[in-house]
Amino acid sequence: FRNLREVVERYDFDGIELDFARGLVLPPGEAWQNRHHVTDFMRQLRRFLLEVEARREKPFLLAARVPENLMGCHFDGLDVETWAQEQLVDILVMGCRSLEVDVAAFRQITAGKTIRLFPALDDHHSSDGYCTPEIEVFRGVVSNWRQQGADGLQTFNFAYGPRGEDEPWWEMHRQFYRDISDSDRWDRLAKTFVVQRHGGGHGTIVHPNPEDWSTPRALFANTNLLSPLPVPLDNLGKADVLLALRVGDDLQAHADRVESLELWLLLHDSNLGPYLNVPRYDQPSAVGDGQIERAVIRDWFIPERKGKSNENFLYNSPPQQGIENQVEVRVNNLLLPTPEVRAGWLIFPVAADMCAGGENLVGVRVKGRDPSARPLSVEKLELRLRYREP
Repeated sequence: FRNLREVVERYDFDGIELDFARGLVLPPGEAWQNRHHVTDFMRQLRRFLLEVEARREKPFLLAARVPENLMGCHFDGLDVETWAQEQLVDILVMGCRSLEVDVAAFRQITAGKTIRLFPALDDHHSSDGYCTPEIEVFRGVVSNWRQQGADGLQTFNFAYGPRGEDEPWWEMHRQFYRDISDSDRWDRLAKTFVVQRHGGGHGTIVHPNPEDWSTPRALFANTNLLSPLPVPLDNLGKADVLLALRVGDDLQAHADRVESLELWLLLHDSNLGPYLNVPRYDQPSAVGDGQIERAVIRDWFIPERKGKSNENFLYNSPPQQGIENQVEVRVNNLLLPTPEVRAGWLIFPVAADMCAGGENLVGVRVKGRDPSARPLSVEKLELRLRYREP
């Protein structure tokens, strides 16, 4: 508190953000029972900032960056319900590595208050498999947040300019800012809607990777702990794996504009080999006879800094040829046609009128599998939307 007081009194800021996603605040495994300590701190800081507001006769806003859902806040010992009830913050920033944010739950606890809700989009501490993705993924994420009624957006670790040949993605970040501020074009921009993987970002610094997963006991905000992928398929073919896929665009209203709508499914078959985790510039080993093409699950790269580099590609072990005749996918219980195999993915055509605005239920099932074999796993699932040019 003394550190914050010094900063607030010395500089003419409009406000500050407390980032509860950047490190441990309370002891792991004991956080929720110690939540009152954090709440007391929030009260103390809020009282002081209101005094500052009165002295300088203009607002001093307080934001807090918290996990992407209420259960995650409880896991990390953050009693956001009390914060909202007592109006201890002006802005709640939800999520860290999260592409999926429970805006509705935060809206419910802030009803009747002047608290604004800003999901956070981080392009470094990222959702697993989506660090600096194609720009269509970011557009899909923002479309989903807009559809849920978020008040704004916080970007985190976005580049503000070029840093050299090894860091070209600043141009994508710049284009993303242009896209989200262009309301005339937004409804015609291509988007990709994804189902999230758990883990992400800095490898195993704060949590394990999905391919070697164990339940974290701290820092929910950095884990995507409740995300469903990867997930094994039922070898007996009796039960679908059920996944919620949110679609922010109104495809019913814009069906005449849709040029293509495809569901992309990436599978891993551990019976035919392990995951392949290789440095960025290494070529993956050839797949076995009769397998489809190998595909990248995760591409995460930081250019060399201070004599160090951190880089890796994670590849799947692809299933056998003919897998397209064994896998069934349903969207809202509507069976999709037989897919084609392209670049190691199964690609299903989807009719625009199959999709609802908001959450859609996707079922995935495999038939004719040896019950004694290790199950296939769903690694990624994406809905790729492209519009016709006006």
